[in-house]
Amino acid sequence: MSNYPRNFSHIGISVPDVEKAVEFYSIASRFDWQQAIAKKTTQQGEV
Repeated sequence: MSNYPRNFSHIGISVPDVEKAVEFYSIASRFDWQQAIAKKTTQQGEV
């Protein structure tokens, strides 16, 4: 039996241009990441 984890909670991705990365992942996943980030920061009172 292997010792590798069977699941994980998240991954990290390093990108040179955050705006282009958000645009790419929004198109690729069909999810509006900018809206989700804005909603989260508003809920936390950071805006």
